[in-house]
Amino acid sequence: ADFALTATGTASGSIASVSAASGTAVDVTVNAVAGDGTLRLDLNDGDASISDTVAQVLSGTTYSSGQTFTIDNTAPSVTAILRKAGETNPTTGASVVYTVTFSESVSPIATGDFALTTTGTASGSIASVSAASGTTVDVTVNTVAGDGTLRLDVNDGDTSIADQVTQVLSSATFTTGEIFTIDNTAPSITSIVRKAGETNPTTGASVIYTVTFSESVSPIATGDFALTTSGTASG
Repeated sequence: ADFALTATGTASGSIASVSAASGTAVDVTVNAVAGDGTLRLDLNDGDASISDTVAQVLSGTTYSSGQTFTIDNTAPSVTAILRKAGETNPTTGASVVYTVTFSESVSPIATGDFALTTTGTASGSIASVSAASGTTVDVTVNTVAGDGTLRLDVNDGDTSIADQVTQVLSSATFTTGEIFTIDNTAPSITSIVRKAGETNPTTGASVIYTVTFSESVSPIATGDFALTTSGTASG
């Protein structure tokens, strides 16, 4: 055989035919192409059988710098939707940014390919996508308000997002991305009560109160509290 295939990844194929037994240019057909990766056709005239009309063999019996075919038989997918690096969470901001990563370069990517899933009173509007194509894009959500969580989902209902060989996303939806916790309500104290199990009235030298806030807060120290007394009570 005068030809051989060099493959990368899982790409494979079988050299099936040569368009002519002689000439200046011939076409070599490779069949049974499968997998993902690249295929390159190389000349490998190990027996030095190829020669010109005066029986001069090739000056080089190998040639391995030809063009490659990129073989792509796997549909693209969304691999992650994360809060963009540097974004604050939880946040009181009016705008948040997500980074969406695909398994390979895809297009076209537009705001209509995404949707927000919210909890509580949190809300926002998908405002922009950083690029119409690529492996990674940033999606900006504006007019963020309320309290709760925001999650950015892929919702390519019209199956418009595709790779370079027009394979559409393997799943038109992706709903497992990171969330932003939206917190626009200041914390408050909801109650100060005697700790469960404490005796009242009491003759004890020590008493315990349970203080409950509307959400987690810090730092909390003794200097943040004061006693209001009546009679001769003190502590």
